[in-house]
Amino acid sequence: MAKNIEMVKDGKIYRFTKSARATHWIYVGSYAILLLTGLLLFADIFDFLAPLFGGFEGAQLIHRIIAVVFILPAFIFMLFDPKSFFGWIKECFTWTKDDFKFFPGFVKELFGMHAETPPQGFINGGEKVNSLLTILFTTLIIASGFIIWFPEFFSVAIVQWGYVIHSASMALLSAVAMVHIYLGTSLWKEALEGMLTGYTDAEFVKGHHVKWYNEVMEAEKKGEKKSS
Repeated sequence: MAKNIEMVKDGKIYRFTKSARATHWIYVGSYAILLLTGLLLFADIFDFLAPLFGGFEGAQLIHRIIAVVFILPAFIFMLFDPKSFFGWIKECFTWTKDDFKFFPGFVKELFGMHAETPPQGFINGGEKVNSLLTILFTTLIIASGFIIWFPEFFSVAIVQWGYVIHSASMALLSAVAMVHIYLGTSLWKEALEGMLTGYTDAEFVKGHHVKWYNEVMEAEKKGEKKSS
């Protein structure tokens, strides 16, 4: 049974549940291993990675095992925390004028300049783009990977396209990941803390997610709790 936790504590707000954090890091870890083993399998220039995985055959085996793990986070999140999962999906596909207004200010902030952020919800416009691109490329990677893994069920042309889509999607997902990592470790370090502990600095939330901040504060006044 999920226990209720304090939404506001020590100047911080509880933003990410245990299930959200666990599935995030399972996804990150499996992605990293798939990227490294995939590079080794993709081109000779990455042969220096071979000792990490016990050679080429070892990399093939690990790649296939971790590919299965890569599929699991969404299902784990959906099963153990459906409210947060479907809430996240709804947020990703719900766009307002404020979400679109987010981007001019974001570009300024990206280059170290001060910018006023339009009122944002639980996830801001940039996070929505990140989430949608991640969903898209992850789906393409999984679908094309299935075709590559079981080529006997598909035509030669489809398998060839599978390789192209698989490699291109992984490259594009990696580009998205690099921006995400930069923002989380350099520009918005408070967001990273939220994904590690669940709690995010309240002032950061107020500045970047004020719509959701106001909802939390209103619920706090009413004495509402959130399941972990």
